[in-house]
Amino acid sequence: MKPVYLSMQAFGPFAAKEEVDFTRLGENPLFLINGPTGAGKSTLLDAICFALYGQAADDDREPAALRSDMAAPQLLTEVEFLFALGEKQYRIARMPAQNKPKQRGEGFTTQATEAKLWEITADGNEILLVQKKATEVTEKVVELTGLTAEQFRQVMVLPQGKFRALLLANSQQRESIFSQLFQTAIYRKIEEKLKQRAADIEESKNKHDQKIAGLLESADCGSEAALKEKTSQLAPLVEELKTQKELAFEQFLLFEKERSGATALQELFRQKESCQNSLATLEQARGQLRQSEHKLARSSQAALLMPLIQAREVAEKHCENLRQELQALALKMASAGKKLEETRGQFELATTQYRQKDDLNVQIHELERYREKMVLLQQKQVEHERLQAVLRQINQSHDEQLFARQHKQQQLEQTREKIVGLQIFVEGLSDAVQQLDQAEHALQLKKQYDALLDKSRALTERVRVDTASVEKTRQIWQEMHQEDTRLQIQWHREQAAQLASRLRLNEPCPVCGSTTHPQPAQVQQALLDKEDLERSALRLENARQQLQNMENSLVQVRTLQEAFAVQINEQLEALGDSASVPASTLQDMCEQARKQVNQCRQARQSRSLLQEQLAVLAKELSQLDETLQHTREKQQAIRLSQASLENELKLRLAELPEPFRDATVLEQTLTAFRQRLALLQNEYEMSRQAYDQASQDSVQLQERKAGLDNRQEQAIVVLQQARQACQDQLERHAFDSEQACRQAVLDEHERQALEQYVKRFNRQQYELEGQYKNICEQLEGKTLPDLTQMESRHEQMKQLRDQAQHAWQQHAEKLHQLASVAVKIDRMHEQNAGLEREYAIYGTLSHIANGRGDSRISLQRFVLSVLLDDVLADATMRLRLMSKGRYQLIRKEDRAKGNSRSGLDLEVMDEYTGIARPVATLSGGESFMAALSLALGLSDVVQAYAGGIRLDTLFIDEGFGSLDMDSLDLAIRTLLDLQASGRTIGIISHVTELKEQMALRIDVLPSERGSSIKVQGVQ
Repeated sequence: MKPVYLSMQAFGPFAAKEEVDFTRLGENPLFLINGPTGAGKSTLLDAICFALYGQAADDDREPAALRSDMAAPQLLTEVEFLFALGEKQYRIARMPAQNKPKQRGEGFTTQATEAKLWEITADGNEILLVQKKATEVTEKVVELTGLTAEQFRQVMVLPQGKFRALLLANSQQRESIFSQLFQTAIYRKIEEKLKQRAADIEESKNKHDQKIAGLLESADCGSEAALKEKTSQLAPLVEELKTQKELAFEQFLLFEKERSGATALQELFRQKESCQNSLATLEQARGQLRQSEHKLARSSQAALLMPLIQAREVAEKHCENLRQELQALALKMASAGKKLEETRGQFELATTQYRQKDDLNVQIHELERYREKMVLLQQKQVEHERLQAVLRQINQSHDEQLFARQHKQQQLEQTREKIVGLQIFVEGLSDAVQQLDQAEHALQLKKQYDALLDKSRALTERVRVDTASVEKTRQIWQEMHQEDTRLQIQWHREQAAQLASRLRLNEPCPVCGSTTHPQPAQVQQALLDKEDLERSALRLENARQQLQNMENSLVQVRTLQEAFAVQINEQLEALGDSASVPASTLQDMCEQARKQVNQCRQARQSRSLLQEQLAVLAKELSQLDETLQHTREKQQAIRLSQASLENELKLRLAELPEPFRDATVLEQTLTAFRQRLALLQNEYEMSRQAYDQASQDSVQLQERKAGLDNRQEQAIVVLQQARQACQDQLERHAFDSEQACRQAVLDEHERQALEQYVKRFNRQQYELEGQYKNICEQLEGKTLPDLTQMESRHEQMKQLRDQAQHAWQQHAEKLHQLASVAVKIDRMHEQNAGLEREYAIYGTLSHIANGRGDSRISLQRFVLSVLLDDVLADATMRLRLMSKGRYQLIRKEDRAKGNSRSGLDLEVMDEYTGIARPVATLSGGESFMAALSLALGLSDVVQAYAGGIRLDTLFIDEGFGSLDMDSLDLAIRTLLDLQASGRTIGIISHVTELKEQMALRIDVLPSERGSSIKVQGVQ
């Protein structure tokens, strides 16, 4: 991070606005911030720290105390800081909470803390990243720089009286700083991952152990040995029951086979009776069969005669059709003769009229010549009308342009008046924007305040509910504790009773040694098992853990409630007088202020638009004047052309005869002559074609009649032959008439039905006779069985089979359950063995990585210790130079006492004594040199690591006064070397020797009206 620009207003000793442009000091300057004590040198560092983090360089001072007491009341305290991070630049503006005069009335109001953050792009534009929210700006700065406020003061700013902070920090503090600078959070994540992995493995093993106990409990066994014993006792019984079950099944199957045979025999007797009944039924229906067979035979004979009958009918129909066709043809021939005579007369008349066509052609040619002259006349008339229309249009345009010029002149004057009226609103925009910002800020604070109140109420209710739950859980735990205590006492009494049962008179007691036993303990109730005590203890421990978790949760909620209370008080202070104002009222105030701002902005925008319109109107007015002059010139030219065209029209009109000077009359006459000529030609062609067609039709009808006469003679011969053949066949097949033959014919569906009936009857009779014969052969020598007695015996044997099956199945399932539990337990043991092997790896790694070994150094701290060694190597080179070879910084490798974290503590090696001692034993000047060397070494190493945070700026506040002249020269030489490597270094000091050696300075000049700043040594 490099400073670019700093502005302070009403800040510390600076009553007015003071600015520091660091770019004027050069690319990588080494400069002195000089001035007398109390002038405000350290205030520059306060301003930078306040702009970035909202805190002073010295964290003992509150931000509210940074306001200048000499500043005017209306001048607000504000700091603006522009800085660079690599190639990017950012700008921060921040104001602390302060009192300011009210805009209306007397007194003061509270200005809440505000901060804004912008990113400056390469083209100079600004992008607002955070608006007004001071905490969000601070969080964004920490994200960008990688440093908190405390870490920034330790590694980039060495404040007055605090330059030894980084040097004297303990391992834990230095770990926090270095992990941020070197971004070693990945190693911390590795530690947490290993720790979580080891915990997960351990939890999994405990769950497996609990599952094993649950499996044993489900099998009603107290241990795995009891499970094995129970299994070995049950297995022989299951085998014996299985043998009994199989014997019962064999007996049942044998009887089932015998029962099936009796059932089949009974079915055969039933089938024999059924066959006898079916055969009797068929014999009764045999008469109907004979009728169907006779009907089928008559149908076959009729089917042979039907083609002859149909051929005769076709011949009769053909003869009738030819007779009707000859009658119709005779009528057509008479009509055709009459039409032939009519067309001959029409053709002769059309030929006579057609001879008039030559006279009509001469008259048409003359009229076409007149029409050509009429076309030329019409063209001139059209041109004359066009000129008249153009003249009318130009005259209209002239009037419109003249009106538009007058209207544009009025618009110009009105626009000037509007601009004057809007100027008042434009001048009030600044005040309106300020009022809107104040109203929106108050509304935002009010909404946050109301939201915090809602959350606080919800937390209060949650505390009440959680408190009741904790009390209920505590009561349950106490009851379980009492029950566990009772069981413990009972178990001890039972143990005592068991010992007492073995006592013998005159034999010493194994507990107290007495030979008399006046009151030996007695067993009062059923003996307790050790496992009962363990289960009770487990339930008690689970209840205790649940109670502890609920109490921890209640503490977290109460802590969160207290934090909300603090935030509510902070918001209440920030709201000030606005705290009692409802949010709706503040919303209305914002809307009113926003309307006022919008009105002013719209007025400013409208004024700009009107000014642009004014320029456009003036330009348009000038263009209208030019257009009006051009229109007047066109009017004069068209009037001259119109007069010349009127003279030519008079000459063209004189060339046409009087009857044909009207184009419509001429065109109608010409059209009539052409139509007359076309009509004559059309009538001649039509009459000729009609006469030719009538002659052709008469000849065709004569030829068609001769053909029909011949076909009619042939059809009569065929009809006589068909009638004779049909009569002969009817007599031959014994049909009395043609009607009897037609009745004997069956349709296809009926014939197929009769054929199927005959076939089905014969096939059914054959099958029944064969089936009856087969059944009689099977039943020969056999009697009908008694199935009722067999069913009763079958039911008894089925009950015996089911009882044997149920007994075997019940014990087999129990044995299978025990075997399944044993298999699951074996699998659990295998999984536990795998978890133990896995824990041996991850548990060891977690133990080492989290610093639980002998060295007490975690993985992240080990990495940081290596990085710290690099820092100390660079720091020692500078410290040896400034201390003339006496001191070097080293890392303390001895383990810290107790549980304290170690590995990052520092010591100083004194070459004069050869003994390493704590850095706290260095004198003031020596501590300053060591702290400066450490800061410079840290800057070099952080810059060298890729991805590290850029520490390319260092501010040093005092400390040089504790150095002698030689040490001062060596320190300055070290800083010059650092500057040459690309660092910006600022030294705050009033040491005279530094002022003499460093020409590049920022002088802070005090006065009665406040301090001021002046940059020295720049062009």
